[in-house]
Amino acid sequence: MPEKQLVWDIWVRLGHWALAIGVGLQFLTGGELAWQATHASLGLLILGWVLFRVLWGLFGPASARFATFVPRTFAGLRLSLAALAGGTPERPASHTQLGGLGVIILLAILGLVALTGAASSDDIFFEGPLARYLSSDLVSLATSAHHWLTTVLLVLIGLHLAAVAWHQWRLREPLIQGMWHGRKPVYSADPLAAPTGPRLWIRGFTLLLCCLLGTWLALGA
Repeated sequence: MPEKQLVWDIWVRLGHWALAIGVGLQFLTGGELAWQATHASLGLLILGWVLFRVLWGLFGPASARFATFVPRTFAGLRLSLAALAGGTPERPASHTQLGGLGVIILLAILGLVALTGAASSDDIFFEGPLARYLSSDLVSLATSAHHWLTTVLLVLIGLHLAAVAWHQWRLREPLIQGMWHGRKPVYSADPLAAPTGPRLWIRGFTLLLCCLLGTWLALGA
């Protein structure tokens, strides 16, 4: 059994599970009039986290950076898809090529769902904080887009869960455990070790707090 190494830092893991809870709550509160304020507040928090993850993916630890796992060629994606379909583990240092693409798409859709929600209005009980700055046609477009993007997000979540289940039980890769404790088996000749310690905690906490507060002050006031 290969040695396990810390790959996913604490902020990637905390954000992953917090996001799973937050998105789940969004689906539960989205159709309830009594929960509209909660739904809107959660949307702003999710948008703040998306901003944090983008910045963390640009300036965070190497294992969390997009440059480490974003696919660069269609050939790489085809090979990744063939390996997945054929039941052959790729064993990369970070995400697989398909997994990296999935991260980018999920972040983009999450951000768009949150932004269109902030620009939406039902003309009676709810008006998002961005709606006041837009024309009625744009607000109507944002409202429609928010609903169908939510459906797209639900489909992507289903695909994500199916892929995790395939890796977990068909390919015998402990993805769920890895996103809990941050470690994964090292097969790469150039493994990516996530940093630990007080500096990582302070750096991540400061950036996350700035992103959450900045989003709230810009859109929640």
